[in-house]
Amino acid sequence: MKLLTPASMALAFGPLFCAFFAAAQDHPLISVYPGSKLEDRKAVAFDEFKFPVDKMWAGKFTKELPLEGKITHLRYSNPPERSTLELLRNYETALKQAGFQTLFSCGKEDCGKGDGETQVGHYSPGYDTRFISAKLPRPEGDVYAAINISGYYHDTWITVVEVKPMDEAMSGRAAAPSPQSQASAPAAPPASSSRGGSGHVVTGVVKGLSQFGMQAKAGAASEKADIIVEGEVETSPFQGNDARVKWARTTATLTLRDGRTSKIFTQFNVTDKQGSGDYTEAVRRSQAEMGKKVAAQINSEIAAYFENQ
Repeated sequence: MKLLTPASMALAFGPLFCAFFAAAQDHPLISVYPGSKLEDRKAVAFDEFKFPVDKMWAGKFTKELPLEGKITHLRYSNPPERSTLELLRNYETALKQAGFQTLFSCGKEDCGKGDGETQVGHYSPGYDTRFISAKLPRPEGDVYAAINISGYYHDTWITVVEVKPMDEAMSGRAAAPSPQSQASAPAAPPASSSRGGSGHVVTGVVKGLSQFGMQAKAGAASEKADIIVEGEVETSPFQGNDARVKWARTTATLTLRDGRTSKIFTQFNVTDKQGSGDYTEAVRRSQAEMGKKVAAQINSEIAAYFENQ
């Protein structure tokens, strides 16, 4: 892999386009019961969602969590000769192994009363319905998964909400201190910034796509590719509450283009901040964590793009 200039980068993804497209259909965080057939898939990059965590009554869920983020809806036809209970138990185990925490789980009449289309698919407790909602805590944003299994329709609806973290562009900024507080205010770190850390971003991009079997190479944006990733990485200090801790914030601004048309299909920022007694170490930690966040974000953005092609 060629070295990139500190201020920009271009990655080409082309050799295994078909393999990526096929692998991108299932959600990468949810294991699907073997033999299930994907019938429908819809996703939106950012929207609000009322996530059910309790039974239904009179056609409405009695408790819902207001969430915002990327929302993915999948509908699978259930494999033959498998009961809804067997499917539920397998999904419960798979979610637990993936680090999810169960928020609510029910079967048949215990799921409540009602029958109709909901935000998590057709929900009908009186007709052999099994349901589980779960949460996966993550530093880059929690993930919520709802699995609605219908014995009547022989379908399973999987809904995944990836909560996007709050934009921290304003973090570390404070109002000017009053004259009384200026004397005790902690000293600010050096007011300087650097454009570096692109190596960590490149690593993050490659890691984010490796599970799809895609290969990546660094080069000019004019090189033939299916996807071109361009971006800038900037690290700068900011003032914290403890003068003994030096803080560094790294922000990656990324643009993704369709290599076939050269059109931009998404742009986004990823930010991470880390502290240490030594500013150089804070920078290293911040840029390293940035690479991990980029891996997850690149994975999500490109999967969302190709699912609508």
